[in-house]
Amino acid sequence: MSDDAARLLRLLAADAEQRLAADLVSDLVSGAGEPERRRERAAAAGLDLAARWTVAVARLPASAHLRGAEQAARAAAPPAALVGRHAGDLVVLAPAAEPAELARALGNRLAPLGEATCSAAGPVAPDDIAGDYREAAQTVEALLALGRGGSAATAEALGFAGLVLSARPDVDRFLLRQLGALLDYDAGHGIELLATVRAFFDTGLNRRRAAELLHIHPNTLAQRLDRVGRLLGPGWSEPAAALELQLALRLHRLGPRR
Repeated sequence: MSDDAARLLRLLAADAEQRLAADLVSDLVSGAGEPERRRERAAAAGLDLAARWTVAVARLPASAHLRGAEQAARAAAPPAALVGRHAGDLVVLAPAAEPAELARALGNRLAPLGEATCSAAGPVAPDDIAGDYREAAQTVEALLALGRGGSAATAEALGFAGLVLSARPDVDRFLLRQLGALLDYDAGHGIELLATVRAFFDTGLNRRRAAELLHIHPNTLAQRLDRVGRLLGPGWSEPAAALELQLALRLHRLGPRR
């Protein structure tokens, strides 16, 4: 057999392998067919059924070169990753990858091909891939709806919106991100910053009324709010951040979650 013929056979075999992997990706993220049949196909394709897998979704312009996008996705993903397409989106299944890192790496690799909006979820067992695919795909939709096309983010990074989108909502983690700095400061200094923020919002950002509600001097309130700004950042009382904080405060008021 000539070298050219051998090279052609290798290319055909690689192309067939990639098509099988792409079909498997689509089956896994759609949850199509019987679970046992999916496991058999996954095992035959070399997918480690004992591993936990992260699902990444990338949406590109219709003009993007499909083969080039798939090659870029393979370059962005760790070894043993599977790349395919489903519902018009590029999908990557990567073993034990950190979702935010995979989404960013995918976005960076795809950027030269056009505006790529990316998200990822997981890692999960193979039987749970479909649920995390939906989370990642819905997060891509949310990013586009929020005017953040071309960015990469996980559902968790979207705050309360991400909590709603998540396949496994983690309320405690959301509260920690929003209120953890205040709770830690209160515990360490015996100062009620959390109650101060709650009163400030409850009175419509009226400092005088908030001070009266807390039975403290307005200067004391000002000092506490200054401390809040240092802990949460200067934009904590702006509309978008304030909405997240108020939702977190309401959830926190409900008490321990089961």
